[in-house]
Amino acid sequence: MIRIQGLKFSYPEQGEAVLKDITLEIGQGETVLLCGVSGCGKSTLLRTINGMIPHVTDGKISGVVTVGGAAVDDTPMYELSRRTGSVFQNPKSQFFNLDSDSELAFAMENAGRPSAEIRARMEQLTELFGIEHLRGRSIYEMSGGEKQILAIASACMNDPDVLVLDEPTANLDPAAIVTMQKILAVLRSQGKTIVIAEHRLSFLRELADTVCIMQSGRIVQRMSGKDFFAMNEDTRISLGLRQLASRPLTASQKPARGEELLCAKNISAAYGKHKVLSGLFFRAYAGDIIGVTGRNGAGKSTLFRLICGLQRPSGGRFLTGGKNCSDKQLRQHSCIVMQDVNFQLFGESVIDECMISSDDADEAKAEKVLADMQLTKWRESHPMALSGGQKQRLAIAAGLMQDKSVYLFDEPTSGLDYQSMIQVRDRIRELSQRGKAVFVITHDMELLDMLCSRCFFVHDGGISEIYADDGYSRVVTKLLCG
Repeated sequence: MIRIQGLKFSYPEQGEAVLKDITLEIGQGETVLLCGVSGCGKSTLLRTINGMIPHVTDGKISGVVTVGGAAVDDTPMYELSRRTGSVFQNPKSQFFNLDSDSELAFAMENAGRPSAEIRARMEQLTELFGIEHLRGRSIYEMSGGEKQILAIASACMNDPDVLVLDEPTANLDPAAIVTMQKILAVLRSQGKTIVIAEHRLSFLRELADTVCIMQSGRIVQRMSGKDFFAMNEDTRISLGLRQLASRPLTASQKPARGEELLCAKNISAAYGKHKVLSGLFFRAYAGDIIGVTGRNGAGKSTLFRLICGLQRPSGGRFLTGGKNCSDKQLRQHSCIVMQDVNFQLFGESVIDECMISSDDADEAKAEKVLADMQLTKWRESHPMALSGGQKQRLAIAAGLMQDKSVYLFDEPTSGLDYQSMIQVRDRIRELSQRGKAVFVITHDMELLDMLCSRCFFVHDGGISEIYADDGYSRVVTKLLCG
């Protein structure tokens, strides 16, 4: 179904090739997992399969890529899109409409299919994906995870033979990942050819027929899914890969509680008449690392916007130092790294991004932060030229350049490999040791267990604090999946 021979590719702004001598054959109905550290070329390889390279993205390319016997470079994009469904790393970048129903219908409408056929296919996928709750909604009111599920459903509307998915679980909660697992199993049983680039690996244990491990633009190992998931821990870690099986880790050691830095009293939030959060009471202390988890769309990102003063509560008040705190004071008091880091990268280069974020324009400090996040190599690169994982690390680095009392990280390990996750964990621990209060929204159960000293579970418009001695992931997964 897919044949790649001697593929090389480099982007115009980068001298070094991103893909180097890639040769790969993928059969009809085969599910292939691409894994490796951030920036190793996984996303670029997917773009050569779906035709984004060379039809949309410029660069220097050589070699042959065929899908279904047709050369990708000689086949028009409208024909490729009928054969290959794509889900990008950032799902918002592929939406063409404002509401979910229009987005689902778009691909088939664009192909001139009859209205009755479009409606029938929408109903079929709605049932298959379990997305009744997403129908008829504004895309811009959806959580990141809900957008991801919608993007996957939209990619399947034309019933393509090939699906390429770039980090499809990056923003999904454990329950949604189980749904994703079931969806992929159905598509696999239908004989679809599936190519997935992922860092979260455990959910693919029973799905991946073949695994390709990439390093520095090359496929360095190819093995069966069975052999891959039997890999020992030392080998896994040496390759920079995330957990191969879902299991709780030892809970993070709880630091000594310091002074109170933030107090929420009866906080509520609403969008128009729709109440999202109601009657929240909590306190955050110096040294706290508070994990915030819950289902996609539960209100976690709304909670963060309230804490950092980007959204005014519809009721209640925040206090710092025992005194009422205005929205402006909350913004001065806190730093947030958003879920979609593209919204907060403004610099002309990586080093410039850190410098404009700094309170004192300390270049030596910026160089150290970049070294800690393993970004020194790209210090002069434009932020938008980085991979998704590298952008994530840059946004975190920019946040670390500021000196605030409260730090908020929204899915900081989304799209990150094992070593990058460890770097993020260590930098957040350093903030805790410096007496900061840190909130971390995460669906990454591995990070939750190894980092957080407290855990808030957001549900039904409220917050429950979880207490556990052997890691939070077991309790959270049970609450989400039953």
